[in-house]
Amino acid sequence: MFRPLPVAEPQEIVRVFTASASQPFGFSSFPDFDDLRAAVETSRIVAQSQILVAVAMDRGAPAQVRMGLAVTPDYFDVLGVHPALGRTFRHEEARDSVVVLAQAFWRAHPSPLGSRILLGGTPFTIVGVAPENFTLDRFAQEDFYVPIRVYEAGLLPSTGKPIEDRSRRYLSLYARLRAHATIEQARAEIAAIGARLAAQHPATSRGRRMVTLTEIAARLDSDRSMATLAALLIAIAALVATVACANAAALVAMRAQARAADTALKIALGATRRILLAENLAQGAAISSLAAVAGFAFAWAAMRLAQHAATLPSDLPFAIAVRADGRTALVIVAAAAIATLIFGMIPALTAKKKRTRGRDVLVAAEIALAAALAILAFSLARTVAAVSHMNPGFRTDHVLTLALDPAQA
Repeated sequence: MFRPLPVAEPQEIVRVFTASASQPFGFSSFPDFDDLRAAVETSRIVAQSQILVAVAMDRGAPAQVRMGLAVTPDYFDVLGVHPALGRTFRHEEARDSVVVLAQAFWRAHPSPLGSRILLGGTPFTIVGVAPENFTLDRFAQEDFYVPIRVYEAGLLPSTGKPIEDRSRRYLSLYARLRAHATIEQARAEIAAIGARLAAQHPATSRGRRMVTLTEIAARLDSDRSMATLAALLIAIAALVATVACANAAALVAMRAQARAADTALKIALGATRRILLAENLAQGAAISSLAAVAGFAFAWAAMRLAQHAATLPSDLPFAIAVRADGRTALVIVAAAAIATLIFGMIPALTAKKKRTRGRDVLVAAEIALAAALAILAFSLARTVAAVSHMNPGFRTDHVLTLALDPAQA
């Protein structure tokens, strides 16, 4: 949910939507995009559209419908994405039958650069391979990229004239702020251009406006359910960590009470409270470090399980792209440091007269947190069970769905 886009300087990327009363985060038409791109000065704007095309490696081979992106020729250049092999599109190739393959698709169907692949029955020349894990979507991994004006050239099947029709809105717009331009400046300029286009084309754009958001704000605002789910998962993780800290704090406090004589001897020999605190924190850091290593190993195993279990049974590559990276390691280190402070300082902060009361508080906290976690898990399990056993009113076993598009043949 919060992973930055796999592009150069992702903080410079913003999203542009065509908003209306019924669609606050709507798509844009190609004529509107073309006019916007020609007029805007604060940013460079590119467009993409998800497409489904029958793909075959050569004539006579069985074709499969695969998902790709139709993009503007400067798509990769503006995003700052460099190909793993070959090159991306040139400006003069806006209408040419050239294709860049996603790396996962290329690995499954290795083909040399310069060879051809059939898209919708039309030969396309492979000019490059995108870098690994490159996608702007959180769940879908496209298999190929083609210049969007190939539809204008009639190289791919389409209904009507999508490049010329201002009423057909199917484009997602991404923009990179130019040097010294701010999001506020871009927002004001793009809004003014959108108002002008609405006035110039009232038949198709009346009541519509252009909205500019940061990329992360666009994610959170356009899909509130994902933000809620992310907050729930973070809350569950924090609750589990808090229970673990309470357990460890109780054990450390009991250990400190058992070693009260040793502590008194150290104080008699000149040990200061700071020295005792440093010793407790060092012990806590050792425990937290071991727990962090074990936790990372467990998370990696769970991640591998999720990658296989959370894949839809479809030919189209939809999946939850779970992966551990440097930011994951930073979160684990931060969690270990916080855990050290929480339970490593307990013995030093617990005075002699308050030891029993402090231990009682820790035990009460453990019970309360564990009970909350158990109730939450039980509620989640009941919800999952209810959804999985919901009766839709018809048989769902031994039933398949398919879609047939004769235009692809």
